[in-house]
Amino acid sequence: QVAGVSGNLAPGSQPEKEGRAHQCLECDRAFSSAAVLMHHNKEVHGRERSHGCPVCRKAFKRATHLKEHMQTHQAGPSLSSQKPRVFKCDTCEKAFAKPSQLERHSRIHTGERPFHCTLCEKAFNQKSALQVHMKKHTGERPYKCAYCVMGFTQKSNMKLHMKRAHSYAGALQESAGHPEQDGEELSRTLHLEEVVQEAAGEWQTLTHVF
Repeated sequence: QVAGVSGNLAPGSQPEKEGRAHQCLECDRAFSSAAVLMHHNKEVHGRERSHGCPVCRKAFKRATHLKEHMQTHQAGPSLSSQKPRVFKCDTCEKAFAKPSQLERHSRIHTGERPFHCTLCEKAFNQKSALQVHMKKHTGERPYKCAYCVMGFTQKSNMKLHMKRAHSYAGALQESAGHPEQDGEELSRTLHLEEVVQEAAGEWQTLTHVF
């Protein structure tokens, strides 16, 4: 962890530990009770998570998000994979099986960036992009190259490095011929525009190594 990072965090932002199992889904902060978490969501994120899951401790801002979450507690294939893509984007021709997927996709067109870094002024259109960005503050690089000492914040950057720097055929094969992504998988890739600078920074480091 980078020195001084923890000192900049707001109260209640320590990593989740015993007795702090109520976790915010927006910023991953953990709290000691559901009431404190609800207050945090209302004050910090501007909207109260009033739709609680009866099975686990997660809570959501919208009933539709809770309904989607409840599918994770059901056995068998994901219901979303069986649903027709009826939620269509008004700007382009893409369609999705869930309204939340369409909502995430729409941020590409609107430019909305609701996920803000608590340590700097940057904001992102996807939570996953914020999580990648936060690793720049902590110095975390969990994806290690099997051939050298390089580490990366994203698995895709590690595979790209192995393909380019070490001519790793496996990475080349994995990067080609992917089947068409479903709506959920597509939504996870929308943050690519947010991590281009970070990936470029990692490759700048590579030029000093090789």
